[in-house]
Amino acid sequence: MNLLTAELKEVPFGWIAAGAEKMGVTGVLTLTLGAWEKRFYYQEGVLIFASSTKEGERFGEFLEAQGVFDRQRMMQLIKESRAKGQRFTADLMAEGVLDRSDLEHTLRDLVLIVMGDALRWGEGMCVFSEGLPEGILEGPVHLAIDDAFHKASNVAGMA
Repeated sequence: MNLLTAELKEVPFGWIAAGAEKMGVTGVLTLTLGAWEKRFYYQEGVLIFASSTKEGERFGEFLEAQGVFDRQRMMQLIKESRAKGQRFTADLMAEGVLDRSDLEHTLRDLVLIVMGDALRWGEGMCVFSEGLPEGILEGPVHLAIDDAFHKASNVAGMA
């Protein structure tokens, strides 16, 4: 069930994100702008994950930009993960590319970058859906970014 549907020019993303934290909601906040889509996953008001289709904000591309591996190695790892039916993040740990701590740190940084960029969106659509998708809590790492709105504002240089 959708708890909120709004245009970002009428209801800014920052207001929605801060409200989700303050109200302690659980659900998925989806933003769309053209071909881009960002999803923010909240559990009891705490941001636990985010994803983006925007170039450079997809996890593999982000790792490549950080120098973790090159594009060829990234594509190989993604292919192997799919063949095994394993999450890409789990495969990164199994292959020794990143340990749990580095993976959590990198994911946290990316989530705040994705949110920081979304704070700059002055248009687009927002839908907040109740509940979390199956499997979102089953990954090899678990994020819990308290006060994500404030932290992302700092990342975006908006604080």
